[in-house]
Amino acid sequence: MSMSFRTEGGPLIITSATAAKAWRGASGGSGETRLVYGGHGVETLPKHLRPNKKGKQELEFATAAEAEVVIAELTKHFLKANPEARRLPQHPDHTFWYVGETRSWGYELMNATDLTLALAATKKGAATKGGQLFVPVEPGEVRLELADRRLVLTTEASSKKPKLKKLKPIAHDRGEVWIFPAALTTGQLRREKNGALHVPDQGPPGGAWFVGDAKQLGVSVSEGFVELTW
Repeated sequence: MSMSFRTEGGPLIITSATAAKAWRGASGGSGETRLVYGGHGVETLPKHLRPNKKGKQELEFATAAEAEVVIAELTKHFLKANPEARRLPQHPDHTFWYVGETRSWGYELMNATDLTLALAATKKGAATKGGQLFVPVEPGEVRLELADRRLVLTTEASSKKPKLKKLKPIAHDRGEVWIFPAALTTGQLRREKNGALHVPDQGPPGGAWFVGDAKQLGVSVSEGFVELTW
């Protein structure tokens, strides 16, 4: 198999078709909630609310309800440290407090999606997580060559002589392997007999699939380059 598809950039996910069915892209995810906060008085917070010695703080929760309990505690501590701080009258529901026009402290509550998890996984390059492979790519063409139990994926950033780094193998179920942008879900993709994955009503392929017959796929990567073997 030899084919190509174009991407707008961002992480690609490479996974078995079975696992891909649970992938929710930018539309949903594990339900985890991330709380990011900081400002004047952060150094006075108790240790369980200060995972970092200074600067911006971040905590993760299984549910938004758990995060709300901590937000109430944070608010109490920050208002004690910043008694003059107020929300802006024009934005009474915002989660930032000001002294005059200067921001004093605040927080952001973010619900994690599968896409945000993929973005976090690829901050330092391609990575395996949860038995799946995530590959950061720039906007442009992705090329695939499949032969002799080996798939090579290259992008416009690939070197002619890549210095390969081995990653943990990814899990497989002796069936189809799907490669597609992590922002999508498999429900948004149409599988073609020629190995292409299309987003309905969009002409060019937006991903690809092939068949592997092993329990695991070996992974070697370099910038803009991925080699899968089985």
